[in-house]
Amino acid sequence: MIAIQIGSGLRIPVAGTLLALAVVFGLWVDNHGVGRRAFGVATTGPTDRLTLTQAYEQWRAAQPGGAAAGKTMILIAVQGGASRAGYWTAVALSNLREAAKAKGVDIDPHIFALSSVSGGSVGAVGYAAMLKTAPDAPDFKLRLMRFAGENVLGGAVTGLLFPDLLQRFLPVTFLPDRAETLERSWEDAWASIDPTAPSAALMREPFLNLAPRAGEPWRPLLIVQGASENGGRRFLTSGVKFACDEIDAEDFLDSVGHDVAASTAILNGARFPWISPGGTFSAARCGAAGKQTDHILDGGYFDGAGAETLREMVRALYAIRARASETDPLDIVFVLIGYHDPDASKPTPALAVNDVFAPLFGLFASMSAHESHLAREMKLVGQSKIEAADPYVSRLTGEHLYAALVLCKGPMVAGGPDYDPPLDWTLSGEAKRYIENSVIATKPACNAKANAEAIDAVVDRLKR
Repeated sequence: MIAIQIGSGLRIPVAGTLLALAVVFGLWVDNHGVGRRAFGVATTGPTDRLTLTQAYEQWRAAQPGGAAAGKTMILIAVQGGASRAGYWTAVALSNLREAAKAKGVDIDPHIFALSSVSGGSVGAVGYAAMLKTAPDAPDFKLRLMRFAGENVLGGAVTGLLFPDLLQRFLPVTFLPDRAETLERSWEDAWASIDPTAPSAALMREPFLNLAPRAGEPWRPLLIVQGASENGGRRFLTSGVKFACDEIDAEDFLDSVGHDVAASTAILNGARFPWISPGGTFSAARCGAAGKQTDHILDGGYFDGAGAETLREMVRALYAIRARASETDPLDIVFVLIGYHDPDASKPTPALAVNDVFAPLFGLFASMSAHESHLAREMKLVGQSKIEAADPYVSRLTGEHLYAALVLCKGPMVAGGPDYDPPLDWTLSGEAKRYIENSVIATKPACNAKANAEAIDAVVDRLKR
């Protein structure tokens, strides 16, 4: 405003000049590099990871009864949806863990992988971080929910309106962007749980510190799904190194050639449109030579639930077991933590509205339908006629279980109006209470009874 007032007095078109400068500087000024720190050193580290075969062998050795015992593997797909998804993931995972402990079952060794998208990555990465730092803490659930429920919208908006906006009018890149302020919000949220603990800086440290390691209790493989702006393909920030013929997706850490902070890994899946920018990086195709500049977007553009990665992983595990001539059964439990039922339909919009917005409605509905299709495919892995006819698959597949923990719109009190947890980067106390009630069968929240039964079904499968 001051510049405009001065320009008005001097008859200089300040606003037009600034807009022109922003366009010109935008040709080369880019402060959206993934993991970039404007006034500090970016977190790096080696990208050495377990292969899927090595991860399976390590998981197998960690099973109760040893590697030779029958095994139940839990694979969890986590849907996106900003802070709502992060908090719901934290609530669902911690309640599943508590329910197992109450029945004398240690669920931790059974969870092989967590595949997350968008805001669900906050809860998934936070869960793995709690398993690393305080697996036996009596307040495990409260700590995880506190981390996932922190208000991070303020940092993102501050970054957007001030340093990120100002950078558009400067010819040299040096200011932080809103991606950095959002990552720092998650880092601060984790540190606030126990500021004096040695693990207070864990979200600033390399992401692969959360990967399973020999000599430590098993932790699930974290797979955070982003999407390429250039090609639309998945870019996975993953704790396991997939071979090109195992997962039809690109490896983010291999592309950039170094590790990133755990907070950056979260954002690689949760680049919510406009709240955080597309992250610039040098992308490489799996098995191909050369790189090109690309931008990583929210993983929900490809698959809003991360289900396809798990589906492909199971097929790769079948092949690994076949090569090892394993004959013992492998029971697989698929758990989908999401916001809506993949099989649910939406009401038809009014005709007048549809005339104007039909292309947008169709675009967003097709994205949801793709996600729902992949979730149903995950549910049917190992059960199709083709797979059942395969001698390897039929010999190596045990009994599959599919359990969906669904957060949806419902009443806050019995007989009251429906309440819809907001799709936002901050949650009210009311929204948090509703989400917490959604796994308690006696509470008036949508699908609460079914969610509680799904948790019991998973735990009962482990007790067999």
